[in-house]
Amino acid sequence: MTALKDLLNKDKDKSAAREEMAEQIMDGFPTYDETDFTEVLDELVHETADTEAADINNGAYEHELSPPEVEATCSKMASDINNQGPQAQIAFLLKYGLSEDQIRSALRGSSPAP
Repeated sequence: MTALKDLLNKDKDKSAAREEMAEQIMDGFPTYDETDFTEVLDELVHETADTEAADINNGAYEHELSPPEVEATCSKMASDINNQGPQAQIAFLLKYGLSEDQIRSALRGSSPAP
């Protein structure tokens, strides 16, 4: 069985590209309100982690954890990511399938369009 931690860290080899894209996204908002961005990104990260937990609990991966353990692990992962700042949050969202356009659109809702 693959450890849940390994499943959640899939595609590590692409992390540098995601981090570069995250930086480019942030550069597109030179005068952003960090508080608004933080709230939007925090919510997106937690929603994404909740979706990942649901996928895991619905059999997307083989594991030995109970559904509450999977949910707690994914929630902790989201909290840890949120504590690392906007660039880490955006890289996480890209890793778990949000497109650059989806992220930019969400951020535009919290900031004047660039």
